[in-house]
Amino acid sequence: MDEYLRDLLARMDDSSDQIQILEPGYDSSKTISWQAFREAENLSNVKYIPQIIEYIAGEKNKDNRSHAYYILGQLTKNTNDKTGVAFLINQVDKEKDEHTVCTLLDIIAELEKSVGTNIEPILCAAQSDKSLLRHSAILALNGIYSKESEKLLIETLKTSRDSLDLVYANVTLSSMGTRECIPYLQELLSHKKRDVASSAFSAIIEVGGKDYIDLYREYLAKGKLKSDAISGVVAYGDESDIP
Repeated sequence: MDEYLRDLLARMDDSSDQIQILEPGYDSSKTISWQAFREAENLSNVKYIPQIIEYIAGEKNKDNRSHAYYILGQLTKNTNDKTGVAFLINQVDKEKDEHTVCTLLDIIAELEKSVGTNIEPILCAAQSDKSLLRHSAILALNGIYSKESEKLLIETLKTSRDSLDLVYANVTLSSMGTRECIPYLQELLSHKKRDVASSAFSAIIEVGGKDYIDLYREYLAKGKLKSDAISGVVAYGDESDIP
């Protein structure tokens, strides 16, 4: 592997200059590790991608792999490389440590995923009985439509009692849902938790667009979910809404 990548990985893991957070004048943004992570965010050399993939495949230490996943995620995001996306997704069901898998899924959530990408490992993680893992997986389904993922998210809306499941499913549906999910989103507009109701309303605006202008007007007139209703009316209303 390129010596620069080895050095970057070493600096990401360097805690030699990290002191007690309560010590006066302590600034974590000046540490070696923090600056290395920020450096990784600007990587765009595609020749590093196969090298970092090979490193991950042979690395036994999960912390080192997590750092390498972060580098690969940034490289993939900055170059829109499909190889990196596929590799990261395939690693989801290969990693056994929950924290490492969540890190992977959080990285995947930020990446562009093209039609035809195999998302089966993410779908499996989204059905986990471990809430942190499930939440990260639900968010990782964003940005790419598949019938299977929409079906899973709709089932989440229908059955889950976990408010974060509902919020994250709403957020993800807003980026990849079809009109099929709207009736289930509408059911959540009366949810007792505002975050759930608000995220459902936002998803309806994104998925339903101007066809649901009467719903936005109705909620604005009622004064319910008012800020969300205003967003819909401003985006899709007309001069009659000005008063």
